[in-house]
Amino acid sequence: RRQQYLELCRVVMRNSSYGDHQHRRDDICKCFTLIFCEESEKSVDDQQLVRNISNEFPQFFKK
Repeated sequence: RRQQYLELCRVVMRNSSYGDHQHRRDDICKCFTLIFCEESEKSVDDQQLVRNISNEFPQFFKK
């Protein structure tokens, strides 16, 4: 289910004016960081998706 939310997040960033207002950007960054810190085998796919989103939209995640 989380992977679906991550995909939805990616779609919103791609197809909206998210860059103009970056709604809840800090919350998204915190969630991404928590996902990266997980050590479960189940998290590997989510971590890859978060990595892809971060690379696709570096302007939203790099300070």
